[in-house]
Amino acid sequence: MFIQPWDAALDDAAWQAWIAGGHDSGVLSVNGPPGSAPIAAPTHFATHDTALLIHLARPNPAWKRSRPIRT
Repeated sequence: MFIQPWDAALDDAAWQAWIAGGHDSGVLSVNGPPGSAPIAAPTHFATHDTALLIHLARPNPAWKRSRPIRT
């Protein structure tokens, strides 16, 4: 996912400390269809090293609007 520099964490320790404070959910926002508002879906997540892992059910409208990240 592309994150604007002004929205990015200062470093990995910043977001990892926030999650360690007991946060395990957030809002996944993706672009909506052309001419429509963005789609925002409440989402639980887990961590693995420096990655956030989420699971989307197949009928979730965010699924077809998002693109996988390849590393």
